Amino acid sequence: DDLVLDRFRKVVIHELGHTFGLIHCHVPSCVMRSSTYVEDLDQKKIHLCNHCRNQMESLLE
Repeated sequence: DDLVLDRFRKVVIHELGHTFGLIHCHVPSCVMRSSTYVEDLDQKKIHLCNHCRNQMESLLE
């Protein structure tokens, strides 16, 4: 099912973000936003927002 696969990908990317040092984001569409309910996953995109992307780049330098 495409929906389940999409949710799985978002959770994996989110948890990898934590592994690299990112914290939860307040941008509703950011993949690093906390998800209390499964429906929260559907509101997020599969990408980092600009702020989290910049943080990730700094962490990887």
